[in-house]
Amino acid sequence: MHASFRAVSRAALCALVLLSSATIARAAVPTPLPSATPLPTIVRVVTADRSNEPLADSVRSTYVITRAEIAKHGWTSIAQALASIPGAFVTRYGPGAGASITLRGATADETLVLLDGTPLRGMQLGAPDLSTVSTAGVERIEVVEGGGSTLFGSGAIGGVINIITAPRRQTRVDFTTGSFGTNDLRVDLPYLSIERYVAGNAYALPDGTSRMNADVERSTLRSDFSHRFGAVDARFNLGITSQHLGVPGNYGNYTPTSRQDTVDSYLHGRFAYRRAQSESIAQIAASTDSLAYTSCIGAGCQTVSRYAATSFNLRNVVHAAKADLLYGIDLSRGSSSIDNTPSGIAAPSVSQSALYVQEHWFSGKSNSYYLGVRGERDGTAGNSLSPSIGGRVALGGDTLLRANFATAFRAPTIFELYFPCPAAFPCSNPNLQPERARVADLTLSNDRVLGGTALTFFDTRASNLIVYSPPLFIPENVDQASLQGFTLTAKTRRLQGIGVNASITDLYRALDLTTNARIYGRGPVISSRLTLDYLSANPTLPGLRSWGITASTAGLRNDPTDEIYYDANGNPQPNPLFAQATAYTDLSAYVRFRIARRATITLRGENLGNERYAQVSGYPMPGRSFSVEFSTR
Repeated sequence: MHASFRAVSRAALCALVLLSSATIARAAVPTPLPSATPLPTIVRVVTADRSNEPLADSVRSTYVITRAEIAKHGWTSIAQALASIPGAFVTRYGPGAGASITLRGATADETLVLLDGTPLRGMQLGAPDLSTVSTAGVERIEVVEGGGSTLFGSGAIGGVINIITAPRRQTRVDFTTGSFGTNDLRVDLPYLSIERYVAGNAYALPDGTSRMNADVERSTLRSDFSHRFGAVDARFNLGITSQHLGVPGNYGNYTPTSRQDTVDSYLHGRFAYRRAQSESIAQIAASTDSLAYTSCIGAGCQTVSRYAATSFNLRNVVHAAKADLLYGIDLSRGSSSIDNTPSGIAAPSVSQSALYVQEHWFSGKSNSYYLGVRGERDGTAGNSLSPSIGGRVALGGDTLLRANFATAFRAPTIFELYFPCPAAFPCSNPNLQPERARVADLTLSNDRVLGGTALTFFDTRASNLIVYSPPLFIPENVDQASLQGFTLTAKTRRLQGIGVNASITDLYRALDLTTNARIYGRGPVISSRLTLDYLSANPTLPGLRSWGITASTAGLRNDPTDEIYYDANGNPQPNPLFAQATAYTDLSAYVRFRIARRATITLRGENLGNERYAQVSGYPMPGRSFSVEFSTR
């Protein structure tokens, strides 16, 4: 690890020279004025240090997706929104067919997803399908990259995604219709958000065949209510999502009768008691998840997975003149079953209990340091101790250096351990061991270079990393693994309403250190995103309100020798090019007009270059598509 830190330090010094040079060169160029009406910015976040703090004070790498950005781009699912985050790569199995995320090379199961600070799914179920999580009622999404086990526990090796809801206080209606039979209706009422999403998702493939059984129907309801009881601020929120979709299978092995039904629900209560120098917060949560997968027609064709969880956490933040002290306790319990026989399979109930503490010191205007530790008992996975340390230092010339080091862990999920598959095609492994990782990152940033520039180097060393290797994709542990890369982000100040935002991520190392082979399923080596957009100085007046063009690029993700499928006789056949996870560039655009005081119309186009590719080998994506949105915003 010391050698890794030395390499990161050398690279950071080189980056600092480049940033300093750019600052000197820029001094001779007139600074463009920002637009007359800049977008409001999120100035406080709640996830990085598990307490309310200014975004600028966060030591950990934190990104925020606002409600305005979600509406601007027309993102209907959390998966679509997260694709805009530097260091993240969202993998889709096709429209309506599931999505997952890798964050700095960590898989979805190694990235903790929260809903209002509480795990979105039970710890035993693993990562949620982010394509099924609606953005209805979502105020913002906070993404903290890097090991987060000290504050949040198991599953936060790659980072933490916190979906923060807050239904609007006024009525609004949005309706979108588009290609492939897509229709989306959203209604925001005071304290209530409702969505109904339907898509046929049938489309032709270049070889003359068609991709069928990829339809989806989703209904989401979220409600939020706040009240003050004396000195205590209370908030209650609940939600339920029901989804019915087809499971089309991969190219050459289509499954025209496979279907999936899911019902997820939650109820949260949050109570905050604030004093002059401290704040105490208690959260109580209950959730249920049910998934029924039907693979054929007749008896014995359905597998039903159920999970129920309850959790309680209590934390206290004490503010001093130059320090913040955070300490708390997390308790949770979950029970699950997987049933494809009359008796079913009951996975062991898991009880999680943890204590954590973190001290954050402040020195001067820009310098701060933190030190934290967590002790956790995680069911049959055993005990773990997760320390973390980090700091932010001003280097002069508005350049900041942020550094973080932490240990992180995750326990195997019930699907990885117990999912029932035919003996001839095993798909689970009851002998899996918990993952352990050491996670480090180093960031150099300067908000005066262009409109803000940052360079982050990250390094993860893991033992017992759980991987899925082709062709069987049975989960297994890798003794030692290494993930390394960097992310570069830059944006310009708006000039006449026009701005540019760019990012590039290079995951140059994702190695099994035993075999020295690249680990499958960790995302592309290179991915980038470039956005050019315009915002009107007078968005309330009729006429053009905004437009934007985005180019998203992903490099090769698989070894070409793994691009195969098995025919009816069990013989391997090469995937056609359009079903391979090859490099691609996806070009999208939108333009929005205000047609009345409280009415807008937005035209959108996706994959305008009509590239045919697969984000996951064997699951071809559709070609060019269009949609139109009507809104009372």
